[in-house]
Amino acid sequence: MKAYVAWVVPLLVSLGLPGIVRGEEAVTVSVCAVMAAPLDFDRHVIRVEGTVDHADEGFTISDPACPGRQIWLEYGGKTGSDTAYCCGNMSERHRKEPLTIDGVETQLIEDKPFRHFDRIVRSAYSVTMHAVVEGHFFARKAPANSFGGGYGHFGGFSLLVVERVHEATRLSHSS
Repeated sequence: MKAYVAWVVPLLVSLGLPGIVRGEEAVTVSVCAVMAAPLDFDRHVIRVEGTVDHADEGFTISDPACPGRQIWLEYGGKTGSDTAYCCGNMSERHRKEPLTIDGVETQLIEDKPFRHFDRIVRSAYSVTMHAVVEGHFFARKAPANSFGGGYGHFGGFSLLVVERVHEATRLSHSS
């Protein structure tokens, strides 16, 4: 049995199991720091705190300390955010397979904090909340002020795949 575990665990880790499952420690960092050097955080698990906005053609997290710098959000695992946006893969609510980006299979811990976060997201046409989330970050691969090369609306963003929600508080909404 020990011999089996000795080779199976490293094999599973090498196959790209989600960082959270592998025990990869999330790096706590500000949205501003991530956006200042996105390639430094590419494909790493990060934990950020900020203002989440969700509406038609937008699901982002930002920080008032660096206005105009936003990270696109999408749920990991088999649950999509169902966010409508242009010119990319529209996020379906239910996926047949876990969301995989650049060979990294993601997961989603669908616990009480996530369900609360998701209820806020789905409660109105446009919502704003304060949240602390973590997951894999994928840097946009295009120069600033250029079109495409990334994720979300018109491919204009870096992406944070939400794999765990730590807290969420609604700030505003409109129907």
